[in-house]
Amino acid sequence: MTTPTVQPSTAAEAAREALESGDPFAVMRRYRRATNFLAAAQVYLKSNALLRDPLTADDIKPRLLGHWGAAPAINLVYAHLDRLVNERHARVLLVTGPGHGAAANLANHYLDGSLEEFYPDMTRDAAGIERFVRSFSWPGGFPSHLTPGTPGTIHEGGELGYALATSFGAARTASPISAAPRHWAICLASQTTRRSTCRSPGGPGTTWGPSSAGACTARSSNSF
Repeated sequence: MTTPTVQPSTAAEAAREALESGDPFAVMRRYRRATNFLAAAQVYLKSNALLRDPLTADDIKPRLLGHWGAAPAINLVYAHLDRLVNERHARVLLVTGPGHGAAANLANHYLDGSLEEFYPDMTRDAAGIERFVRSFSWPGGFPSHLTPGTPGTIHEGGELGYALATSFGAARTASPISAAPRHWAICLASQTTRRSTCRSPGGPGTTWGPSSAGACTARSSNSF
């Protein structure tokens, strides 16, 4: 009996073409598709994460926790902030408030390798993807909210007002030293109500991104 050859997927080919094109926005579009897929897979699937086999009821988690609706907005902002960090050496703190949106944060941590630094079994290969997807909202795995076990977490998520308070507080802790790099604290307060950008002068000992004189702006928004 011969083992069938696995052909490269069209998604892999498209990702390769995006990288070879040198267009950063084409790369970001592919990255966002990957994080959106991983976020949805975490919410719904317990197996067959790459959909290499026909989807069956046995692949679906018996209890669905996590909100898919928050994921694309978080992934959109995360991808563009990542470009800002890499191109301009910005130091950025992202606070996400939408409840049960951890699938999006975890998808980004998984793809950029930061999750594997703390959880060595979360490898970026087929076996690692299966473990990663199954672990979301699963006994012994990752909850649907952010927790101290998620790299870089200082706010649980799901408490929208608390997200704003955390962002304001983080922005105000920076020392007002004009020569220091500037830092950004970006807050996603809700899928449907408010969003806020907090800016603060940077200072020694801070762990996030550039901004200008301490100011915070927020505006109403029906959607991201």
